Amino acid sequence: MKEIVVELKKKKRPKLSKSVKFFEEKRIGGIPYHMGCVAIICLITRDYIYCANLGDSRSTLAEKMSDNRIEIVEMSKDQKPSDNLEEERIKAGGKWVVLNRIEGRISIARAIGDWEYKDPELCLKMAAQQKKSFKFSLEEAKKYVISPFAEVKKWPMSNKNDFLILGCDGIWDVYTN
Repeated sequence: MKEIVVELKKKKRPKLSKSVKFFEEKRIGGIPYHMGCVAIICLITRDYIYCANLGDSRSTLAEKMSDNRIEIVEMSKDQKPSDNLEEERIKAGGKWVVLNRIEGRISIARAIGDWEYKDPELCLKMAAQQKKSFKFSLEEAKKYVISPFAEVKKWPMSNKNDFLILGCDGIWDVYTN
């Protein structure tokens, strides 16, 4: 793990140009360091629905009203670089937003993975603490250019709750809530 962090620090991404292959897979120690994923997770308890979102997946809750109308409750929001709070964090991390993408490349502001946008020292700290308990600072994670910190919404359970939809960006690029 230490070798990976050392190599990460040495690597510099090329400046954007038409000749750059955006989807070229670069590996360090066999691990693709520029890949990541988003997540949308809902936990339903007797009293509440908890929805945690990390990225551009989305969840909506349909509530059936007394007159049989359906009202939609947004259980999450897309975490895009163009959102004001997300853009502030991105700029504080030394990156910029162009064409609604971080450095014109990545269109999400929160994700699992995408190590090139996180604290490279974190890998080193984790490797040093493998056999001991490692304390990960959520406050620090909130500051990463692409944060691994999910937003969570809590919604009360009721007889009005009809169904819950969880979907990735491919669904929400085509359909509205």
